[in-house]
This record gives sequence, structure tokens and C-alpha cells, in this order.
Amino acid sequence: MALEVNILGLIATALFIIIPTAFLLTLYVKSSSEKNVSGGFSQSYFDESKSQGKKKTNLSAKFKGKGEGMYSDS
Repeated sequence: MALEVNILGLIATALFIIIPTAFLLTLYVKSSSEKNVSGGFSQSYFDESKSQGKKKTNLSAKFKGKGEGMYSDS
């Protein structure tokens, strides 16, 4: 005695899992083969541009107040 299965529900569930998984795997393989790093540019990119006199540095605001001692100066 077999149970009845809603074939449209089965197909919808399979597509719901397969399509996003295939899309994410494609993105991963592409970025992995191009040796891309998460976050865009590495720190060396900013260090080299700063030493060459270009303005591609990561400028940030100066820390003030109670939490100033929590962070290193480098």
C-alpha cells in the first residue's frame, strides 16, 4: 500500500533546493578560479597605493573618548 505523493510539490521542492545551490556553486567556482578575496581589495593594495602617492588609502576617523585605549595605533 503506497502513499500518494503530490508530484507538483515534489518538483517545487526539488527546484527550490537545486536552483539556488547550483547558482551559489557557480559563483564560488568562478571566484575561486579567479583567486578573488572576500571584501574586494587586500590590504597590500592600499599600502602600495599609499607608498606610490596615490589617494587609495583606508582613511578613518580618529578615536576619541573612553574607548581610545582599546585599539592599537598601527
